[in-house]
Amino acid sequence: MFRYALILLLFSFTVSFANLLEIKDLKCDVKETQYLNGDIKKREYFIEYIAPDYLRKEMIFPKVNSGEIYQYENGEGYSYLPIFDEVVKLNQNELNSFLAIIRLIQTKVENNKRLKSLYYNRKSVEIPYQDGYSIKILKYGEVSKYLLPVEFDIVEKSKTVLKIKLSKILVNSSLKRKGLKDGVHKN
Repeated sequence: MFRYALILLLFSFTVSFANLLEIKDLKCDVKETQYLNGDIKKREYFIEYIAPDYLRKEMIFPKVNSGEIYQYENGEGYSYLPIFDEVVKLNQNELNSFLAIIRLIQTKVENNKRLKSLYYNRKSVEIPYQDGYSIKILKYGEVSKYLLPVEFDIVEKSKTVLKIKLSKILVNSSLKRKGLKDGVHKN
């Protein structure tokens, strides 16, 4: 009898996390390492995401790209290049990357029972992405009432092509949409 009471007690202390689809906005710092043809490229940027269709990415590193802003909204994307004081329309491929990853993780985790169980038990999870790529979640972090991936790789044929680490994450902080040249984030 004591054994059953102990098991019941353990289950009652299990942490319950909010549904990822309830995230209204998210902001964080991102460190990205890209592995391409034997070269390693590092980037750092600040992300602001407002569900379902707004993403703002402000480049911090490398220094040559610092201050560049990439903004996606309503299916269109633009970049602001401060060195030229120029706004450029982005092509469709550039639009879909980070925004698509956020949406894919949210929907796949919450709509697939097996994947959801692995995710909320903090197991390494691999989610098919596109064109032979997948997202491999390596590390989780608790932010507010959410369990979020804080480290993940983009993998192609079992080989990591992109490593992403998130930090300084805030969720549902009542973000507001900005104009392309408005309020550059100071790290």
